[in-house]
Amino acid sequence: MADATPPTSKASASTAANLARAAAPAGTGLRHLPWDVALLALIYFCSARIALLYAFEKSNASPFWPPAGLALAAVILLGGRAWWGILAGAIAANLVTFIGNGFPALVPMVAMSVVIGAGNASAALLGWVVAGSPRALPGFTLGVGQSARLLLGAAAAGLAAALVGATTVTWGGAAPPSLWPVILRIWALGDAVGMAVLVPLVLAWWCPEPLDPRRRCGWLPYALMMALALVQAGLPGLPAWASAALLAAMALVPVVALLVRARRACWTTALFLISYVIWQTIRGVGPFAGHDEGRDLLQVQLALLGCAPLLLADGLLVGGRLQESTDQGLGLLLHGRGGRSAASLLPALAVTTFGMAVTFTTWWSLLRDQDARLRSAAGTVAQNICQDFTSSATDIRQDLQRSAARWEDAGGTSEDLWRRNAAHTVHDYACLQALEWIDAQTIIRWIEPLAGNQAALNLRLSDEPARRAALE
Repeated sequence: MADATPPTSKASASTAANLARAAAPAGTGLRHLPWDVALLALIYFCSARIALLYAFEKSNASPFWPPAGLALAAVILLGGRAWWGILAGAIAANLVTFIGNGFPALVPMVAMSVVIGAGNASAALLGWVVAGSPRALPGFTLGVGQSARLLLGAAAAGLAAALVGATTVTWGGAAPPSLWPVILRIWALGDAVGMAVLVPLVLAWWCPEPLDPRRRCGWLPYALMMALALVQAGLPGLPAWASAALLAAMALVPVVALLVRARRACWTTALFLISYVIWQTIRGVGPFAGHDEGRDLLQVQLALLGCAPLLLADGLLVGGRLQESTDQGLGLLLHGRGGRSAASLLPALAVTTFGMAVTFTTWWSLLRDQDARLRSAAGTVAQNICQDFTSSATDIRQDLQRSAARWEDAGGTSEDLWRRNAAHTVHDYACLQALEWIDAQTIIRWIEPLAGNQAALNLRLSDEPARRAALE
């Protein structure tokens, strides 16, 4: 009986094999090393370490959380396997932070780091699902509809990560339970803003921009942002209204970038602006500073919500289709293609080295700035204490000299009158514990108040060398 199956040519067999390889999950076999997951973990850790320097009350909750945006962008680029890289990077970042904050118990510290890391990784997947499970494949459009779905995904993911994180750090003893609502708000808004900024930024730089004859003067937003920042930060004694006006002008630079169809410049300058505003606020400079830390951070986060309309404006003014780049070296990290030669790994190694250099340089500079601010604050407090003590000591000495002059004019004083005067003096000066009357034989005869000071009554001060020297 003849075979009813039509013969298959070598060309069609080759095509089918290629399609099967393309449809297979990338990097799932043992022969494929998870370069993408490992690099994602390192990038997440580096960015988290920088962001955690702005954490509130040692709670690991930062007012702006770029790693959340990197995590969601990684899921869009890599799919579900990005979960493992996010998990590893988040666990390492939180573990190092808990150790740096002096958390005493090892097991609870590790457990909290794992729970927070799993919450961050799972929140990225949740945001991806809510956003419609987008993938950066040929034909992917970042229009108004997709931008709105990304905002919904960012809100859902930020709230989910905040619920897990705030509950973990408060129940685990890393922060007081009374701070739970504050940590929840900071964590949720920080993650949501991080996703709203970093996702379009990563996609804009990862995927080649389509040709657009309307795109012009792509360098203009960068030049404007740098010029305004130098003027705003470099002029000493700038009036508050002028500083606020320059900051408002800086906030318009990303919009200018959209008007000239420069998506990369838009989100790069937006990231710079956010980092600049937070840095200034922490240093006590700018329109959002001058209150307590919690209120300052709240004002900053409310201002950062302006990224939401910026993302919608991006989809409306620029839109366009994005196509995944597979021919710039980084395609190896996505698909495991191209071999494993040293040359093929150079892009990954370059990104890794640059990320580590930026991380430790920023960390070192911020720590130096923090140390300088602590030294300045300690010096101010010590100076105030010294001034208060000097002023109080002068007032007390003058008060006692007036009392002694009255007693000399009156030819002496009774114990009852002395105790009344001494009680008033002790009441007026909180730094005094008691006043003592010492006779000619250097014996303490009277003490006011006597309660709590009975051990000093009838003590001969001349018997103690240190006190005898003070009396002389």
